[in-house]
Amino acid sequence: MSLTQNKYELKLLTVDLAPMIEGCLSAFPKLACDLNLCNLFTWGQLYKLQYFIWGSAYVIYNPRYHYLAFPFCYDFDAKALADLVREFRSIDPKTEMILFPLEWLERHPEARDYFRLRTHEAWSDYVYSSEKLYLLSGKKLAKKKNLLSQFRRLYPEYRVENIVKEDKEAILEHFKKWQSDRDIKDVGLTMEYKAVKNSFLFWDKLPLDGLKIIVEDEIIAWTIFSPQTDDMVTIHFEKFDPAIKGCAQVINWESAKYLKDRYRYINREQDMGIEGLRHAKRSYEPEFMVMFHTSRLK
Repeated sequence: MSLTQNKYELKLLTVDLAPMIEGCLSAFPKLACDLNLCNLFTWGQLYKLQYFIWGSAYVIYNPRYHYLAFPFCYDFDAKALADLVREFRSIDPKTEMILFPLEWLERHPEARDYFRLRTHEAWSDYVYSSEKLYLLSGKKLAKKKNLLSQFRRLYPEYRVENIVKEDKEAILEHFKKWQSDRDIKDVGLTMEYKAVKNSFLFWDKLPLDGLKIIVEDEIIAWTIFSPQTDDMVTIHFEKFDPAIKGCAQVINWESAKYLKDRYRYINREQDMGIEGLRHAKRSYEPEFMVMFHTSRLK
């Protein structure tokens, strides 16, 4: 399906395009989880993401929020980027550009002559050292290490297994139980549930992996992740039984243990402005943040 308007030919971003987008991301790595290959398809299907070719670059368009993502391409000046946004407004008058990479902004201070830039902390990614998440060294992480130790003493026979496609129903059931136990009714969680469902739908077409924690043959925690760059992995989903002490800490620790020899960094995505989630993410002492920049064209 395509929609031709002016010189732009918009096409739906469907999962059969994953190899093409993966090639783009390999050539032009992105640290922001919004431009993670798997997120572009598991969440992108929900937002009806589209793309078009701009010169030799690919540009992702989100019609729901009127955003153009920073292009997958070689370096270019700020004026060209501003011209792209201005021209695209003939298709969507509300269009703005998002996800400016920090290193590009540092090389192009003139960008501020064309764009009013804004940083959104709620949409910025928390990135951790995988080694530090595994070691849990230092006073600030001592409580988490103690909770992990308590869990391991209480459940010495717990098992850690890789998630497989056949786990779909069990994982989705656990998601619904997690939501029910917390009595949370939220549109965002409904979308997240659908994104998890899409992950299993595309499991064989995307580089997804995951772990599940099993006690007495029941899944009590699980996580799904995928590569972000050569030295960074992104945790897309993570759920645990809040009634089991140390359950949150064990899934985090087992993930770090599993990933530390392959990836230097673990991107645990955003807090979305949710106070409890923000506190939890900050308590693990992130190594750095991948800031989410939006803009207004001057």
